[in-house]
Amino acid sequence: MSHNRFLLLMRTIRFDDINSRSERSKYDNIAPTRELFESFIAKCRANYQVGENVTIDEMLESFRERCKFRMYIANKPVKYGIKVYALCDSKNFYTSILEIYPGKQPNGAHKYDNTASAVGKRLSQDTLNTGRTITADNYFTSIPLADEMTLRKNNREIPPFFLDIKQRPKPSSIFGFHKSKVLVSYVQNKKNKKNVLMISTLHNDDQIDPTTRTNAKPEIITFL
Repeated sequence: MSHNRFLLLMRTIRFDDINSRSERSKYDNIAPTRELFESFIAKCRANYQVGENVTIDEMLESFRERCKFRMYIANKPVKYGIKVYALCDSKNFYTSILEIYPGKQPNGAHKYDNTASAVGKRLSQDTLNTGRTITADNYFTSIPLADEMTLRKNNREIPPFFLDIKQRPKPSSIFGFHKSKVLVSYVQNKKNKKNVLMISTLHNDDQIDPTTRTNAKPEIITFL
């Protein structure tokens, strides 16, 4: 196929009924691609069952055209684009569920909570209570969301002494236990002063991974 032929097809191909789009757009910011996108996700969910370890994360898909929910995020490699949340298999990176961040939706069937907690619950609806482990980064900070996740340091549920690393030996780990949850604060060495905080409901001890040798990393951190 020639380049010009490809561009012609791109200009003329349509997956949406233009006659009803303006009416649907009154209630849905992503009305032009809603049907196609949801059909694709349904096929992803129906044709593969994710393994025992999955991840939830966000990404910015490059896009600079006109779009009311296009975002600018300065610290991303691609600074302009559309934010997409995803749940993927940790082993083979298969994408099971995607959700587009649509900005502030008009009142209607597609207006829903876009907080990190709510997004995490929607993405993990097929995974929770199935014995799988869900790992997420520090954007998703709610403890009930996943079996294992990284916490933000300003989370008010973290005891202050887990955050003070000035007087601590390096490397060192502090563990906190509460019912079915374990919180760990890990500092690696004097040169790397980063405080790694993670909480897990999969683990129930303070084991150190022997393969990390002098770094003495907790198994909660090296699990995946």
